Amino acid sequence: SSRVFNEVWVIDHSTSTEATASHSGGNSGMGGDILYRWGNPISYQVGAADNQKLFSQHNAQWIEEGLNGAGNILVFNNGSDRPEGVYSSLDEFTPPVDESGQYTMDPGSAYGPADYAWSYIPEVPDDFYSPRWGGTMRLPNGNTITCSSDQSKIIEVTAEGEVVWEYINPVSENGPLNQGDVLLENYIGRVEKYGEDYPGFNGKDLTPGLPIENTTINVDNETNIPLKFSLFDNYPNPFNAGTKIRFELAKSAHTMMNIYDITGKLVHTLLNDTVQAGSHEVFWNGQNSSGKYMSSGIYLYELRADDFSVTKRMLLLK
Repeated sequence: SSRVFNEVWVIDHSTSTEATASHSGGNSGMGGDILYRWGNPISYQVGAADNQKLFSQHNAQWIEEGLNGAGNILVFNNGSDRPEGVYSSLDEFTPPVDESGQYTMDPGSAYGPADYAWSYIPEVPDDFYSPRWGGTMRLPNGNTITCSSDQSKIIEVTAEGEVVWEYINPVSENGPLNQGDVLLENYIGRVEKYGEDYPGFNGKDLTPGLPIENTTINVDNETNIPLKFSLFDNYPNPFNAGTKIRFELAKSAHTMMNIYDITGKLVHTLLNDTVQAGSHEVFWNGQNSSGKYMSSGIYLYELRADDFSVTKRMLLLK
């Protein structure tokens, strides 16, 4: 899958290293030549821009034998720069293969097919868009599972496009989130689903356990105000250009957010004001109070609000 060319290519993996530099050798007899390509024929000077079908796609794969669409190619079509608007889709197409297993093409024309064999596009396309990453997989029950990486969403859809299962990843790079938290930095790169008969599960206890996320309710259901003062891990950490620090106040309070170096010397005061109850976020760009960028090292950030005080560590890399 060539994301930059917006194409899926088939090459001969049976060739030697030397043969790949030529036009002969390998099971195909074509050396390192591309045996088949599809998704954007204008990239090889055939067709026009409106013939493009793939847009920064990921996770191209042949559908395995015994599954619906076996032998077809399935991709997560990210949809970046799609002319009718950016949205992601699941697209399946049938490569033109003759009886001898060779890919066919009429001279001077683009490789077929002209269109998809099957596609999934949500009713509201904007609800399913990942400009980077993403994956999909055909399942034994005929459904297709996929993940929209930037939305951290996994869904399973039927051949008719009905969503029968949905899951939001509750884990960020800093660990499991609390139920009710704003979902940040919880991306999923790819998704695969294994049945209970998968050999890797032999001898394993598959009894469902507790939720991954912390299910303690941190906010009042009626007011949505936090039930306690909290300071969260900054993100990203380690960081370079800057980092976000999130905190929650159970009630309005005079609040200070200070940055210290590892010796305890005050570097910068990010916040010194009365702050209302609720969730808040401040940003530190790695500068001290004079606007000078600090050197690499461990720094401390401290939240003070009424009688509440807590300090955490972060790592600045330059």
